[in-house]
Amino acid sequence: MEKRVSQQDLLSAQWKELRCEVHEWDDGESGYDCLTRYWCPLAVFEVYWIAERTNVAEHDIYLTDDLRLAGFREPLDFLATDEWKRELATRLNWCDSARVILGQIKNK
Repeated sequence: MEKRVSQQDLLSAQWKELRCEVHEWDDGESGYDCLTRYWCPLAVFEVYWIAERTNVAEHDIYLTDDLRLAGFREPLDFLATDEWKRELATRLNWCDSARVILGQIKNK
């Protein structure tokens, strides 16, 4: 019988931030489209977020609806709803990670 990955397996997994991609908007001033990819031995999770410039020194950060979760070696045994993926993103502190990334961009 094929092993499948449960919600609890993923919630208790040791996730690591694998990488982050940042693309500046065409006008070069308003903000960024961003992707942070997380990995654990069971799955890969892609979190898409937007950083919109509110003034010279600050950005508003938004999680998009485009969150992708896929089993790494074994398939998931559940349908990951948008609500559940948002919960996982929150548990992984996506927003804190986004703030660190934006700080690194501003210091370049």
